[in-house]
Amino acid sequence: MTWGVLYPDGSGDYSPEAADFADYEEKITHHFKTVMTEEERAKYDNWVVKFRSEVGRKYLTEGAVLEDFEKPTQLVLPRTPKNLASLFMVHVAF
Repeated sequence: MTWGVLYPDGSGDYSPEAADFADYEEKITHHFKTVMTEEERAKYDNWVVKFRSEVGRKYLTEGAVLEDFEKPTQLVLPRTPKNLASLFMVHVAF
């Protein structure tokens, strides 16, 4: 099954509590440290946190195009719910 994830926080079938994207920060950090040039990193004062914030803003910008490394692929829940809706809310903090 494929799930759609909107915005976060709560409990129940449509809003699992404490969900987290397992690979999001690692993918952003890897891209920053190994793919970007020194000049590109300098735009963010060589600080991955600034780059991660910029990527996060894309999620709130209509029409923004996300690169593959900017898309999380694994959502981890602290427990397996008895029921899980196909579309549910997840709170994302940037």
